[in-house]
Amino acid sequence: MVRTKMVARGALALVAMAGGAGAQVITQWDFNVPGGNGSPVLGTLTPAVGSGTVLRFGRPNLAFRSGSATGGSSDPAASIDNSALDLSPWGPQGTESGQNGVEFVTSTAGFSDIVVSFDIRHSNRMSRYVQFQYSTDGTTFTSAGLVNNGIYEATNDGDVWYNQRIADLTQIAGVNNNPNFRFRLVAVFVPGETFYVASGLVPYDTGGRARIDMVTVRQQVGSSEPQIEADTLPKAACGFGIGEITIVGDVVPGTNPPSTNLMVTADLSPIGGSPTQQLFDDGTNGDAVAGDGRFTYVAQIPGSVTLGQKPITLTVTDGQGRSASDTENFRVVDCSGASDAPVVISQVYGGGGNFGAFYNSDYVELFNRTPEPVNISTWSLQYASDRGSFGDSENILFFPANTIIPPHSYYLIQTTNAIGVYGAPFIADRVATPGFGVGQTDGKVALVNTQTLLPSIDCPITDTRIVDFVGFGIRTNCSEGGSSTLNTNVGTAVFRKIDGCQDTNQNFHDFYLDEPNPRSLASDPWVCQTVRCYADYNEDGGVDGADVEAFFIDWESGGDAADVNQDGGVDGADVEAFFLQWEAGGC
Repeated sequence: MVRTKMVARGALALVAMAGGAGAQVITQWDFNVPGGNGSPVLGTLTPAVGSGTVLRFGRPNLAFRSGSATGGSSDPAASIDNSALDLSPWGPQGTESGQNGVEFVTSTAGFSDIVVSFDIRHSNRMSRYVQFQYSTDGTTFTSAGLVNNGIYEATNDGDVWYNQRIADLTQIAGVNNNPNFRFRLVAVFVPGETFYVASGLVPYDTGGRARIDMVTVRQQVGSSEPQIEADTLPKAACGFGIGEITIVGDVVPGTNPPSTNLMVTADLSPIGGSPTQQLFDDGTNGDAVAGDGRFTYVAQIPGSVTLGQKPITLTVTDGQGRSASDTENFRVVDCSGASDAPVVISQVYGGGGNFGAFYNSDYVELFNRTPEPVNISTWSLQYASDRGSFGDSENILFFPANTIIPPHSYYLIQTTNAIGVYGAPFIADRVATPGFGVGQTDGKVALVNTQTLLPSIDCPITDTRIVDFVGFGIRTNCSEGGSSTLNTNVGTAVFRKIDGCQDTNQNFHDFYLDEPNPRSLASDPWVCQTVRCYADYNEDGGVDGADVEAFFIDWESGGDAADVNQDGGVDGADVEAFFLQWEAGGC
């Protein structure tokens, strides 16, 4: 089980929004009806603070949707009252870059050192890039003087909130004390190109949507430090020399003056690393996208590191001599366990039917790992959302009489009889009626050996009726072992490793992401091989010096058999991993 510390991106956002003790909010739109109305689709364009106007610019209509979906904006309002501005449609592919979006009008009379911040959520098919443009005369708009020409990128996929995007105008004198100040957020082409790309793994489409929240205009009195939010992906790593952890720091630059030469370091001494390890935002060392404000480093976990919780502190500094720090914890865990579950959940796909989906419905795949047929007629499949509770009668699927999974075979469940508009059809062994949808990015699935509902709690992992359990997606608050898996989307499913055979009771370690590939009773069987004990390297039933000799013969030749830590290479880390098992006298 894992209940991870999920530092909401809004926590960092609220710090940045306040701008420190020297910030004064001039105007703020949170789009919520004052006092709440219990319906986020019924918002307001009237500012919560100050005065101002919101105008349609170009094609998009102005509407309202939830500001709490998929992680949520930085708005502290309750989910039922958290409205966000919703924009759609957009310009055709290859045309109208910078000509569609939303315009905000407010006066800065009596104020100087202006900073604007906003939260934005790009849908999967919305443009990956938006630009901030400002006007000092109410007519002519520009992005001159802004960092990156005012362009912001949805670097971490679509349907994700990017909170507290900062437009630092403190060095632009014409914005100060200006009753004609206006600014726009507009969709733009890929920088340097003449076309749009979508935020998600789907084609760009004019029907994409953008949600905007917490648009704040403030006076920054004095300097504000850069801010950083530390995170680890996933929330656990394997010990005994076979694990690694991706460390990320999301940075909001300081203001007045804007930060330059940002650098992020991590104190990796709790895991035997450097106390000043540099993180990267240049597309190397595990960093996905250069220059997006997310600094990354992939750290190996040496075999000498003990099991348990490990704090990782990140520090950001800028060329102006300002700094800030944040600490995130993750767990080093034992991944040498072996489940005896005969049937396991081998694949989960929740993007079915959505735009860009591979398949037109959600599914869960089971796999019989044993050489014997398994009768699951009295079993059930039960589901809960990432933070939700089990025990919902609408989220349970029963298996009919004589449901038998043959040896080494897959069994495919279409979890709902609802067919989406997008994606290819597939033939399932069981179609739920009416069934339940599976989360596109995260959720929890339990295979239970009875047809009784699990208790109404969010993490029933210790319930002895559970045969197998999968928590997928980083926000998910319950999983087998130290962490849930990484997030899925319309183009990815979570797969159990070794074609469904691996089960160490560590979800983050047992699963990987790949394009969905539903397998059923009609698919070819897969026979699981016995997991090798490397301590008895020569497999003579004993652990002694002969095993060391046999190991080094393979290791020196670079043979695949010597890849003890299973990282795809043969190097010194395999020697360390081998001796950890050998010195322990076995596996």
